[in-house]
Amino acid sequence: MRGMKNAVRILAVVPVFIALAGCHLIDHTPQMPLGRRHTTGRTLEQPSPGPESVLPGRVLVTGVAFPDYYDWRRDTANGKVHCSVVLIDGSQTLVSFPAGEDAQVSQEADMHRYASGGVFSDYAWPGGTVVKRDGEVIFRYDERELVSGLQVCGDDVFTLGIRPGGRGLTLRRNGIPEYSAPSGTPLGRMAGRLYYDAGALCFSYLQTSPSTKAIVVRDGVAEEIDAPYSLGRVLDVLSVGGRTVMLAFYKPARMPFLVIGDSFRPLGGSVAEISEGYLIPDGQDFYAQISYTGKDGLQRTELWTEGGSNCSPGECSGIQRYFVRGGKVAYLGGDGGTVSFAGAEGVEYAIPEGSRLMGDACAAWDGRMLCLALTPSSPLYSPLLMMGQEQLAVKINGYLTGVYIDNKEETDVNDNDNQRQVRGHTGRTGQG
Repeated sequence: MRGMKNAVRILAVVPVFIALAGCHLIDHTPQMPLGRRHTTGRTLEQPSPGPESVLPGRVLVTGVAFPDYYDWRRDTANGKVHCSVVLIDGSQTLVSFPAGEDAQVSQEADMHRYASGGVFSDYAWPGGTVVKRDGEVIFRYDERELVSGLQVCGDDVFTLGIRPGGRGLTLRRNGIPEYSAPSGTPLGRMAGRLYYDAGALCFSYLQTSPSTKAIVVRDGVAEEIDAPYSLGRVLDVLSVGGRTVMLAFYKPARMPFLVIGDSFRPLGGSVAEISEGYLIPDGQDFYAQISYTGKDGLQRTELWTEGGSNCSPGECSGIQRYFVRGGKVAYLGGDGGTVSFAGAEGVEYAIPEGSRLMGDACAAWDGRMLCLALTPSSPLYSPLLMMGQEQLAVKINGYLTGVYIDNKEETDVNDNDNQRQVRGHTGRTGQG
């Protein structure tokens, strides 16, 4: 299919024949062999299909489903076969609508997401961009953009769009521009995080012309961050509890550091190189995830607190991503493009071998359970929903694109877009 991610293309190419028989789309059928943590060789707890857990909230998954006969991994029809974007809640499909070029709905995992009771999709072509809810058009505009962030507030849909080439961004309300930065590159793990903090709709970006500077935008009002940009590389910027926080790599000392107001706080010691770093909000607090190559040549991903404490598990090799909720930490790791282990609250356990996450939205943590939407490399197995150590097969011929924990009683802001709750928005506008 046109535009499918490399992660899809490199999957196994044996034909797929996964039946959709039965009344349940999610069940406890036998699963894939378990992976292991190659970097440590430690024994992991082994999950097994068992009685259904009492979930902390409703768990939904999104995916792209193809006809039973079609091998979507090989994609011999070059994206022109009928398929659908689906939203599944246990035993039933809540939403299903056509995807593909004719439907103007992308099959890409990061171009649809669940929010406020619906599945929102974006599709761009040289003539413009269209945003839909459950397959129905809600607005369109003439500029071509990739929607990298979306929030719903009442009847309004706010989007943060990136122009072709990755430079230049626009915040829109129902398709109408509210803020734009012609040379801006969005910051944040999801390449354009759009979130609420202290009642304000926020995002941050790096401006590269005419000079380099980091900017955080709250309700359309931009704040430039005063920092020695010539001495460091900006990794991320976040508004948390009304404060502006920057994570950067200080080149002279070759170490990561935080900029909070007028203070500079080093995180750890000198390293050979930092590949990436992200700030993770947790209510009024925040954490820094840093991936680096040490002077010993080993690659690690660590988690640091605002106060400069390393709260990573003892062995950080192989960890790919951290999650924080209410001060509780979970993590996910593996080798290359697959995930093979996860950990939460001091327990580390195996993930079925050859499992892939098709996008950032395929993992969600609410402080009690780490949920994963897994797509197998092998066509012999169904996609999986893992809730903690419990494995549940999702009986579609296709791949999963997101998992969402619907905790209706929760109202605080979480680090993941697929768990954030809607807050108020004042609607001020601006220009970068």
